[in-house]
Amino acid sequence: MDIKILDYAPHLAKHFERLNKEWLIKYFDIEPVDQRIFDDPEAEIIRKPGFILFAESKGEVVGTGAIIKSGCKWELIKMAVNDQYQSQGIGRIIASRLIEKAQSQGAQKIFIVTNTKLDKAIGLYLSLGFKIIHRGSHPKYQRGNLLMELTITTSLME
Repeated sequence: MDIKILDYAPHLAKHFERLNKEWLIKYFDIEPVDQRIFDDPEAEIIRKPGFILFAESKGEVVGTGAIIKSGCKWELIKMAVNDQYQSQGIGRIIASRLIEKAQSQGAQKIFIVTNTKLDKAIGLYLSLGFKIIHRGSHPKYQRGNLLMELTITTSLME
């Protein structure tokens, strides 16, 4: 499969919202924090600072993800791959590129708030080196019940 990774551009924002709403509606509800991000991804992510990436296959946007600076750490958010394209390594490519972008900005720790229902996502994050650091509710997302963290080491940056 030929996958092209694209940086955020305003005309791609609709795909960021579409892909994320697909999985949010399937498993959970759209929370106010989600809608704020969808309404203005430039203010809520890009200018934080942060990055949004897209995966394109044969001219179709099939995946997306973002990473934002949150205090002294970075947060990996809104990872989504269209159901028809899952389990093909697209999420891994997006997450890896986002981690690289955060590293280029000096990130030493990256965290993600997820949910134990999302087995595939948790498996991906564990395989990328994230560790589970907290189980239980999270103040940012009602659906969040698992906090994972990646500590950036020199070997990851080489």
